[in-house]
Amino acid sequence: MEILLLICLISFVLPSKVMSSGNYNIYKVNTIEEEACVLNCKACNGVHYVKWSRNSSLIQELSSKEEERIHYNSTILWFLPAVLNDSAVYICICSESAGFGSDEILRNNFELTVYKKDVMNEALQFTRKLISPTSQITCPGLLPDVNVTWYKWPKDTTVLNGYKTFEKLPEKGPKLYFHYPNRSNEALYTCIMSGVHHGKPFQLSRTVHAVLTAPSISLTPIIKSPNNETVEVDLGSPKNIVCTVFFGFNSKDVSIVQWKLNGTSLKNHDDYILHEQRSEEENMTIHRLTLTIKKVTEKHFNTYKCCAANSEKWVQSFITLKPRDGKIYDAYITYAAENLQESFKKIVNRFVHEDLINVLEKTYGYKLFISGRDDLPGNDKAEDIGRNLQISRRLLIILTPSDCTNVYDQQVGLFNALLKDSMKVILIEMEGLSSYGELPESLIHIIQKRKPLKWKKKQSANSRFWKHLRYQMP
Repeated sequence: MEILLLICLISFVLPSKVMSSGNYNIYKVNTIEEEACVLNCKACNGVHYVKWSRNSSLIQELSSKEEERIHYNSTILWFLPAVLNDSAVYICICSESAGFGSDEILRNNFELTVYKKDVMNEALQFTRKLISPTSQITCPGLLPDVNVTWYKWPKDTTVLNGYKTFEKLPEKGPKLYFHYPNRSNEALYTCIMSGVHHGKPFQLSRTVHAVLTAPSISLTPIIKSPNNETVEVDLGSPKNIVCTVFFGFNSKDVSIVQWKLNGTSLKNHDDYILHEQRSEEENMTIHRLTLTIKKVTEKHFNTYKCCAANSEKWVQSFITLKPRDGKIYDAYITYAAENLQESFKKIVNRFVHEDLINVLEKTYGYKLFISGRDDLPGNDKAEDIGRNLQISRRLLIILTPSDCTNVYDQQVGLFNALLKDSMKVILIEMEGLSSYGELPESLIHIIQKRKPLKWKKKQSANSRFWKHLRYQMP
């Protein structure tokens, strides 16, 4: 239910120490007019002799008589209520004897500022974080033996004719509880304390700004970019590559992000500029490290590794820069499967459709055209083969113990490689090929010039076979 409440029900800021010098501690306190105000000299708790004074232009000792609007009761100084002219420095002194003087133990100074009624004054607001799964807000500066009423100020609250609309909450007591807080719980909450001090009723209000905050969670780093990819760039152009890493939610963990080239960090490298940024985006801890190349030259065509680490794990990903040449595919893959035994056909298919894809495409970021996978249905096969070979940088032929004289794309590719000198050929010999006699002469000519790589069994991505294959790739 929404009600209208006087603007004077606003907020109060508890003392916060701003300076310390010897036995003199100075606190700043903010409050509002027409409400009760309490200064608590906690440092003098347990000391029998305590007195208060006001320091404006002259030091004025304050009264302990309870009928006075401003009076003290041991360590507590009461304002019933506070008015604008009460803004001043108030001094609490505790001593081992009634004479004070040389027996003085400690004094605290409270710099009190009394504000006019202003619902938007941020100096009169607390901030509290709401964190899942459960959070609570305690009425700040809670006094004993008081009744507490809570109100919630909507985000779109407006002031109308000196009044401010907000909602009275059903909760009673000094605390508000939130179970799995969400964005709707982000608001201003006012608690009103009502009580009686030596027969005099009083009222204090406190306003809390509740902000939804994710808990601090550190996770294994996840590299969002680069994603083991290959990018074409133009010679002479500038290039930025960004390493973006997710480290968790509001993570307080130490995080490290680096760019490396050939195992060496590029920090303080003359040819590169690094710009680092760490931010919280929707409570997600994101670390970005931008590597800038002012002018791309031949030496910049290389593989750059983004490395990230925290206390959980070390991870890495890479990006390869290549010159832009109008090519789309790094390699055109072709092989002959005719007249193969069924068991060997499975081995060849597994190598092409699993091993090549997993290592070259998924691990090292190459883009392959695989005959039988990337053909467009309904198109003229001969035209497609010629066009796709023209936009490929390599022709990768898998040699099998089969009759491959009828593999048309091999013939066209070899024609381009031998006569036009437009592409390089990579040969992979599958286990079981006994001789080259059954191969076409053009292919035997290539074999004589370039020794085939031999595939014998499933090998890891870091094996010698894959290293040699990657060496021949663009």
